[in-house]
Amino acid sequence: MLFNKKPDLFIMFKDKSIFYMIYDDQKKQIIEQDQILLDQPVLIDGQLTNDALVKKRLELLVQEKKLKNAKASFILPDHFSMIRKEEIPVQLEEKEIENYISLHLNSSIRLPFDSPKIDFQVIEKTEDTQYILLTVYPKEQVKIYQDLLEDVRLQAYVADFSYLSVYRAFINSEKGFHSKDDHLLLIQWHPFDSSLSVFHDDIPQFHRHTNFTRFAQSWKQNKEGVWEWSGSDQELEQVIDEQLNAIERFLDFYKFSVMNGEKMVTKVLLTGNFPKLDYLYDRLNDRIDIKLMKLELPLALDQVFAPLYGLISKENDTNKINKKLKKKVKKHSTKEEEKIND
Repeated sequence: MLFNKKPDLFIMFKDKSIFYMIYDDQKKQIIEQDQILLDQPVLIDGQLTNDALVKKRLELLVQEKKLKNAKASFILPDHFSMIRKEEIPVQLEEKEIENYISLHLNSSIRLPFDSPKIDFQVIEKTEDTQYILLTVYPKEQVKIYQDLLEDVRLQAYVADFSYLSVYRAFINSEKGFHSKDDHLLLIQWHPFDSSLSVFHDDIPQFHRHTNFTRFAQSWKQNKEGVWEWSGSDQELEQVIDEQLNAIERFLDFYKFSVMNGEKMVTKVLLTGNFPKLDYLYDRLNDRIDIKLMKLELPLALDQVFAPLYGLISKENDTNKINKKLKKKVKKHSTKEEEKIND
């Protein structure tokens, strides 16, 4: 006999909004997606704020949608995330790698956080050495989200970064354009920040997050939650030009500093909730001689829901993303998407 279980909840905090999706895992379909617009910021520079307001609104959501004790997965802000490739001794077995990382913290392995949450994935192994990809995030930041969800009677289940989830959404929705051989630059362009992430072999190679402070006060949110520019057209063009210049510099940096002049970005994927994304696409297309794409999501989903859509499709696509790795090495479980309670 089959018993109906509660649907799963997927949450993302951004600016003055809480974005959510409710997903029926049995029927494999999205039941609902929406934006809860608040009159105060819920996220400032990657930090959750106005805790009481956020908690109250989540409690109402849980009550209204009958989600008590439902599994809740959430997007961690990219502000504090860090990825790094490290070379480790080839003789280390999978179970020994975690101890090796802990032993060499702040010596051969230097990280920017005092109390980091470190996850790793073996990405290459030869006869002489092996390489791991470290995913690092402040442990106290993860706990803040976990405690918040548990306080409103939800089960904190999976945490993920937006750039990993958006890339997963790209693979799931743009199968004809996806190739693991590409060096794909994912650009997430929002009113107040952006992130640049390069993927090759379906593995993140480099990630950079940038806050936009110049003219930030000129963005105003309307009643529908859409950001509108209140400054002059000249100021907006100045903001856009600055970021386009930064993207061009990043392309050169990746080619010459990261890839030592041997490889370069071969495709660029543009997404985000910047209100003039089509205009950005045209401007960027005029500046770079690289194939440029916009992320197209199924079900007519808005771009802002791309991280949540990718988070939903995590389990199916994780096997696809790591298919090549599983043939080469025993891969550590994908801990940047691990069950928090394990």
